[in-house]
Parts: sequence; structure tokens; C-alpha cells
Amino acid sequence: MATEQQDSSKTTGPVAVQDIATGIRTLRLNMPGQANALSPEMIAALLREVSLAYTDETKLLVLSGEGKNFCAGLFRDPKSEPDAGDHVTTAVSIESLLQLLWNAPFVTMAVVGGAAVGAGAEIAAVCDYRVIGETAKFAFPGYRLLGVSLGTRRFAEIVGPEKAFDIVINNRRLDRDTAKSIGLGTHALDQSETDALIAELTESLQHIEKPSIAHLRDALRSGNGERDLSRVAASIGTATRESRNAQKGN
Repeated sequence: MATEQQDSSKTTGPVAVQDIATGIRTLRLNMPGQANALSPEMIAALLREVSLAYTDETKLLVLSGEGKNFCAGLFRDPKSEPDAGDHVTTAVSIESLLQLLWNAPFVTMAVVGGAAVGAGAEIAAVCDYRVIGETAKFAFPGYRLLGVSLGTRRFAEIVGPEKAFDIVINNRRLDRDTAKSIGLGTHALDQSETDALIAELTESLQHIEKPSIAHLRDALRSGNGERDLSRVAASIGTATRESRNAQKGN
């Protein structure tokens, strides 16, 4: 590759950040003991790092998971029960992260091995390149659990509205072959092939400016993104009212 090579680990903790070449950054979800489930600290770290990539020289952002899994959805502390306000804050934070990735002025790639569930599957789905390994498995259980459909519209843009509806309403589990056949996975690759794809993109992106990436996105997207946060709020409100009514009935 013609780019200046780097190998500097910038951050440890819930998200490990590494610049592997000029303009090429990796974010690795780094809580393998909890299958990289999204804690508030991890969500905050992802928001910070993705936002930073908007303002620096990043042209390719690669997300992956430490250990056997990409991301097992939201982390739920078994010692505490979150209230409705916690659900709202978490959902809005995740939706903000999804919108940042979906509209990014740089190319995004999710490298998925093992479980990508709920918000983890939604993070993968909003990326431009969705590289799936042999063990990759997807599920979108959020609608059944909380009545919240965070990334469903963007998922539907990839696989089609009818297919997305069927997968979400029936909480279907998708293995690697199924994910690839419906377009959820753009590439089914092993690690060496993934490295080769990153190298190819690194070379190509040397000749493309970030504003051009943003313009290409605008030209290819449906333009309904501004409604997503209001849709999330409506979903959470309905789920909260139903939960409170059920509690009053007990």
C-alpha cells in the first residue's frame, strides 16, 4: 500500500482504537467477557470516536469485536432494573450512533464474527461494507422485547421492506449464508481476505476526498433519516405506557 503505515493503539477500555494507516482507523468493541454487549460506557466511547472521525482525516472506519462475538446487543446488569428513563436515554444514544455511521463522510466497515444481536446487528447493518465471518449470526429482537425499532428502516433499505418485516416480526436468526444471500452481508471473507479488502479500500480512498464520499451518500439514500429519532421516541412511549398499564393491572 502507498499510504503511510501506522500501528498505534490509541485507546483501551470498552473501545480499543487503532490507526493502521493514514486515514484508516479501527474501533474494536473490547468487552469480550460480556460478548461486547453495549454498556453506557461503550456507547459513549463509540459516539465520541465516530464523532471525532467526522473532523479528522479518517476515510475508512472499521468496526469489529474482541473475542468470539461482534456485539450481543445491549448490556443488562443483572443486579439492577433500568427504569423507563434509562431506556429512553439508551435508545436515543444508540440511534444517534446509528445516524452518525449511516451518514458518515467516510467509508464504514463492520467485520462480524459470532453474534451480532439487536443493537449490535443494527450497527453492522448501517455500515457500507458488512464483512461476515464463518461464525457470524444476526438477530433483531428489539421490537419484540421493547417495541423499539431503532435500525429497521435502514435494515429494510438493504434487504427490502417485506424481508425486513418478516425477519423482525418473527425474530428470525440469520446465519452467515442467509445473511449473505439477502444482502445483509456484503462480503463473506476470512481474516486474510478481509485484510486484502481493507488494503484495496485504503489504496482507492487515497484519491477521494471526504466531501465526495458524503455527496455520494446523499445521492444514493432515500432521505428519510430525519424521521428516525421521532419514530424511536414514539416506539419507546408506546412500550412505556403498555408497561405501566400492565403494572397497574397487577
